[in-house]
Amino acid sequence: MEAIQQSEGLWRDVYRPKEKKALDRPVEERRYNSITKGVFSSTQGPDARISTNLYDRVSREYATSQGDLRAGRIQGSKGVQGWLVIQVSDAAGGQRQVVHSPLKDNAYHAEILLPDEHTRSWEDAEVHLRWFLTVSRWEDRAGPLPEARIGPDAH
Repeated sequence: MEAIQQSEGLWRDVYRPKEKKALDRPVEERRYNSITKGVFSSTQGPDARISTNLYDRVSREYATSQGDLRAGRIQGSKGVQGWLVIQVSDAAGGQRQVVHSPLKDNAYHAEILLPDEHTRSWEDAEVHLRWFLTVSRWEDRAGPLPEARIGPDAH
């Protein structure tokens, strides 16, 4: 697979209608406390990372089907509601790194690695997560997603 480009997007699935409602607002009106812990799964410690997917490498159908599969493991979810998308150039700023980390069932998996000094606790990591929310965009499941430009799932 090709190296990740700074101009590419990364996506996080959003499963809960409450989070969708919070994200489906102008950035300045988003209520961050109701979003960050639900939308981002991160670990704490020197290995802290945020799980994402390579947005520009998949089709809408692929993103939807994979999101719905993952949603089946989340209590109370009725399928993927949409996606929070952030540019690699934004995700990789501030001593953060973006690395391609394919999984057995997901060739498009990538991770945002947080710098050690900002991951000692959830509150420290949340500084990064809140910033991501200010530079990200919301893509609703019902709205148009661009077709994949790269990769085997491009149509």
